[in-house]
Amino acid sequence: IALPAAAQESIDLCGIDGGSLVMAAIDGRLVGALELQSSSRPGAATLVQALRQRGVRRIMVVSGDTEPSTRSLSRELGVDEWRSEVLPHEKAEIVKGLQAEGAVVCFVGDGVNDALAMRQADVAVSLSGASSIAVDAAELVVTNNDLGPIEDAFALSEELHRNLERSLALVSVAPTVLNIAGLLVLRMGLLGSIVVKNLG
Repeated sequence: IALPAAAQESIDLCGIDGGSLVMAAIDGRLVGALELQSSSRPGAATLVQALRQRGVRRIMVVSGDTEPSTRSLSRELGVDEWRSEVLPHEKAEIVKGLQAEGAVVCFVGDGVNDALAMRQADVAVSLSGASSIAVDAAELVVTNNDLGPIEDAFALSEELHRNLERSLALVSVAPTVLNIAGLLVLRMGLLGSIVVKNLG
């Protein structure tokens, strides 16, 4: 379908703003166009800042959208790194490459095109309104439009990690030290050792 000069001009202008045009034709003749603009979910920029404060060093937008659209969205979110026009299998390869560098990867996605990368990631998060295949691939599903629960999951996992370390010290390290001290100093026997271990 031949595009008139005005249509090409609209495509170029749309690209500058980070959008893209979907053209409509009837009987081989252009009859209209629809402009699409990427938009971030509520709380996305706040989540990016919170993750940076938690020490997450690398936050990346990986999208099938055009470069101007992906760049615009990334800047809006405060993300330094983005990849555009990425096919579904390429998303999974990007995740695999990050893992090969030693990174633990959390992938947030909501579409069929994200499923392969979500399955490859160490942790996958799906969002409200996601395709069923994205929900199936996720370990965490955010059921409303707010991304706050992702930050809550980080806080919860850190608290769990602290509790596990404390429990390990109380259950394993402390009783073992007491048992060795009891054995060497008090000549404690098997029964005493069992009691000390169970107290831990």
